[in-house]
Amino acid sequence: MDKGFSPKAFLPELTLFVIMAVLLFINLGVFDIDPYSEFFHLESAKETLSLGRFWVPSLSGHDYLVRAPLWTWLMMIGFKLGGIGLSVARLPAAMLSLIALGLTYLMTMELTKSRFSALFTTSLLAVSWGFFYLGSLATADILTLNLYLGFLWTFFKWKDQASRRNGAIEEMNRTMLIMGSLLGVLVLCSGSLSALMLVVITSLYLVLSQNTLLFNRMNFKSLLLPMVLIPLPWLLWTSMASGQSGFILNYLLVYPAQKILGLGLWTSLRGDWLFYAKRLLIELLPFSLLVPAALLDPEVITVNTRHQSAPPTAWLLSWFLIGFTVYSLSAFQEPTLILPFIPPLAIIAGGYLAQVVEASNNKTHAYYEKVLITYIMALLVAAVLLTIVIFQVVPSNYVAGFWKLPGLAVLESLTLKDKVFPLPEAFPLWKFWLIPGPFILLIGAFSLFFLQFSRKLSLTPLALCSSLLIFMLFVKTVYLPIMHRPVNEYLAQQLNHSIKADDRVLLYSLHPAVKRVLFYIAPQNRPAVYVVHSSQQVAQALENGNGVIYGVIREKSYFNDLDYQYRNLFRVNQYNWQWDLDSLNEMGKLLTGRLPEFDKMRSEIMVLQSLPTDTLRVIKQEEQNRAEQTRQDRN
Repeated sequence: MDKGFSPKAFLPELTLFVIMAVLLFINLGVFDIDPYSEFFHLESAKETLSLGRFWVPSLSGHDYLVRAPLWTWLMMIGFKLGGIGLSVARLPAAMLSLIALGLTYLMTMELTKSRFSALFTTSLLAVSWGFFYLGSLATADILTLNLYLGFLWTFFKWKDQASRRNGAIEEMNRTMLIMGSLLGVLVLCSGSLSALMLVVITSLYLVLSQNTLLFNRMNFKSLLLPMVLIPLPWLLWTSMASGQSGFILNYLLVYPAQKILGLGLWTSLRGDWLFYAKRLLIELLPFSLLVPAALLDPEVITVNTRHQSAPPTAWLLSWFLIGFTVYSLSAFQEPTLILPFIPPLAIIAGGYLAQVVEASNNKTHAYYEKVLITYIMALLVAAVLLTIVIFQVVPSNYVAGFWKLPGLAVLESLTLKDKVFPLPEAFPLWKFWLIPGPFILLIGAFSLFFLQFSRKLSLTPLALCSSLLIFMLFVKTVYLPIMHRPVNEYLAQQLNHSIKADDRVLLYSLHPAVKRVLFYIAPQNRPAVYVVHSSQQVAQALENGNGVIYGVIREKSYFNDLDYQYRNLFRVNQYNWQWDLDSLNEMGKLLTGRLPEFDKMRSEIMVLQSLPTDTLRVIKQEEQNRAEQTRQDRN
């Protein structure tokens, strides 16, 4: 080992990576399956593996050629080694998220030559909700993020080589080969549009930094050759295997253009140009408050022109805005697409914190104090709102049937020796497990206030990042396991016990998340699936063929008192998958009448139609016979 290296010298970085490793690897399956991109990757990998294929992905019995195949291949390998499961699918994503933090650290060091900037940037990125959540999903975008960061870091190495007066040509050509190889992998990972945006972002750096002469030192042959050769074998193979002679042109040019314009296979899509703007309000927390401060602080703008540790703000903003603008104006939109464009904002915010720590300018500190007051108030408000949500908004029986942590979820009586005293109403003990959340935010706010009052502003970035990191640890270890309820193993087993390959499945939902249920259907049981878009279509299907109704409910918002009568009707019982047949008439009324109101609740319903016409009558008679026998036994 190098005697110059001391682990103690890098204790903050090592601590951060250990905590993030814990955050990323525990409870891999705690998030619901993302219905936009993750579901399609999961389903395609599962189905293609079950068909014994590899090179040409399949979905719903057809060649699935509109998505890049690399991530599907990686998940298929994971399923082959570890079995089909959500945790297995997300394990590579967790590993890549950790690698992305390391690459962000290295790239920030390359940009700013400041350890403070690199440490604060990595910390802020690690605790941002967008990276924490989107990076935990089994989608190709986390690999795309790593390829972006790896390419740009390699590019900066090439820039240093090319900037030398006597730069070695062979050394630069090898670096260009690495950059070209990363672009070729990117084409297989997320398509040609993503690779094109990365090339534009890189070229823009040379323009904004007034280094356009370095274009003359580029060996475009070394760059383009691996970029073309890496995806070419798959493109040729798929073109022949699928029988589509124009597939290469479609994959590289036509599909990306059609996704943006809403043409071809994406004709029915209507993009929302505020889609990412609305999501980023949450996903850029908590450092979203620091980005405007860094951009508006006149002292920091001045420092950026002469301070070597200042990040190139204009280029970083361009990096973010290119992805944000392209995907916002596109007809095809998925939340995870924005993931590769979050790090530049973290670098801006982290560089701002580093400049505050290193600056001796009183004007910089005075402006930062105002920012800090805003942050303290935000933490206090967040603590109060979280407390209100826990005790006033979340229903007391929300965890019924889903409690996993030690102790009782609900206290219904008190026992004193041999006497039992029933309480007037059930008391939700499980809510006290969530109390540490608001306390962490309060302690963070008070710590920042104390440091600000003591004029120890250089310690506030560390206090801010530490308190937010502890809060995220609480979220992943306690809050998410309690509050998030993806389809569990027991429910999946019951589903596969009931469903058969010749079943007809009707999916109805005003929210696309209902599709996630299909991932839990074993490949050999995969039935025919039909999607309906109105309650009238569901009611018509029920009238045309008798069957057993199955339901899946994911309560992302909460019922009012008027809707409690439907609550048990819609929620799947933990120990009984089949609906109560006595509720069929009530269900019919609900489907035709009140179902559209459940849009606010984002309810999800799955209807299985497979039984013969007289099955319901027979089952109903059997249930009546059992009920009559039970009454006679009691008498």
